[in-house]
Amino acid sequence: NNVIDHNVVQHDGPWDGITTLSADGSTGTDGASYNTISYNTIVDNSVAMLDGNGQPTWKQDNGVAITGPGSTHNVVDHNVINGSSVNGVQIFPACINSYGGASQGCSGTVPNDYNIVTNNVVEDNGFGSPAAIAPLGDGILILAMGPRGVFQPGHETIENNDVEGNQRNGISVASGNGEDLYNAPGTTQGDNYGCSNLNSGGGNTGVPTADLCGTLDNTVIGNTSSGNGEDGIWIGPKSMFNSVIGNHVSDNRVDGIAIGLAVLYNANSQAVPNPQGGFETIAGTAGTNNTIVANSATGDGVWDGRDDNVGCANTWEGNQFGTVNQPCVSGFSDAGAPAA
Repeated sequence: NNVIDHNVVQHDGPWDGITTLSADGSTGTDGASYNTISYNTIVDNSVAMLDGNGQPTWKQDNGVAITGPGSTHNVVDHNVINGSSVNGVQIFPACINSYGGASQGCSGTVPNDYNIVTNNVVEDNGFGSPAAIAPLGDGILILAMGPRGVFQPGHETIENNDVEGNQRNGISVASGNGEDLYNAPGTTQGDNYGCSNLNSGGGNTGVPTADLCGTLDNTVIGNTSSGNGEDGIWIGPKSMFNSVIGNHVSDNRVDGIAIGLAVLYNANSQAVPNPQGGFETIAGTAGTNNTIVANSATGDGVWDGRDDNVGCANTWEGNQFGTVNQPCVSGFSDAGAPAA
């Protein structure tokens, strides 16, 4: 029940501009909830972490971070957020925050659900080259790390935001800085196990596990997302029952609205390249049972609308797309008739 408003937060780091932070308790009641972060100007939070010799090594600065466990019903409203070194707004899983990394044993805690991010201007966040190495920095990110329904945030509302020029995606649903990956067998991605099963030694089997990635029941509505380094709106692997409604998406470097496959990473935490100049992906990992309705997308670099499920496994209706990767994304079957 705190209100943080009308502040100027500038040149902070190496953590976040404004954060709701709670303890990693096991009672299921811990959390920073019912707070309002509004009418703040949060700019250029991009101070790097330093190594033992005082040299810059990494960046971890989000503009606004909702961490947990149990951070629910917070409102991020009418802020201007730009120049963060990672994400403009990030909603974390219940068992990871900017200060502690991933932890296990959080099954008794409450996910960071029912938060609202609305009416913000979120621009030019992130770092890294989108054309070569995997960049960091989404405008607004719902970060997914399993198991789904325990760690994963869900039931979030992303509404009426202006999201432009961010290094990676404009809006990401169940994605993140490697959280949507499948690691190669026998490897891990630091403390982050992506979407794959663990073996008895703590390594990664590379076997897809639906409960270890994706997020459920989020709503992305009425946003403008343009000129971002990868996709305008990205729905990550194994994400289900999300609604993407009435958004205006344009001029993103890769896709406008995309439901994509998980990327394969190697033992050195690098995406595995494919012969086409992209990265290897894992078949059968794209999100399903999502609803994408009444959106418009134009001028995106590859596809304005994309669904990596064969024949689509999501509902696409009433959208206006210039280009699509298969007819069902336009609301038509392969034969050209309206999809059932």
